[in-house]
Amino acid sequence: HAYLQAKLIKRERIAKVTIVRNGRAAGFVAQKPIDEYHIPNKQEILDDITMTLGAYAAEEVFLGYTTAGVSMDMIQATDMATRMVGFWAMDDSFFSYGAMGGVATGEIKPRVERILDQQYRVAKRLLEANKEAVIVREKCISQSLQKYIYLIMVT
Repeated sequence: HAYLQAKLIKRERIAKVTIVRNGRAAGFVAQKPIDEYHIPNKQEILDDITMTLGAYAAEEVFLGYTTAGVSMDMIQATDMATRMVGFWAMDDSFFSYGAMGGVATGEIKPRVERILDQQYRVAKRLLEANKEAVIVREKCISQSLQKYIYLIMVT
């Protein structure tokens, strides 16, 4: 997430990166807005989806397999893509299932899948093209965290 956040999301800066040693999540990236903004545009939402799918893509690129650790990411990415298609008319249709009480029709799933697949491919392509930079950043973060953990243990 951190690499794609820095690469794609220009309206926010990374405020904190954590690595969780145990539990269901491997870590978190907290961001803060650079300037005040209220309504994201289509490209910003697509970039958010790409960043959210980054952990899934990173597992495939760096580990060669995926884990259940990306479950919340998949829910969030699917939710954003569903809102793009079903509420915000940001694909090939003006239909809003919000007018139907939020009940999605069956035809929405392939449209959501298309967005998710496209943005996953963008995330994977960016990670593969910048694999060396991601590895260097990960090592720097790991070394910094090891020093921090050591300081906590010593004091």
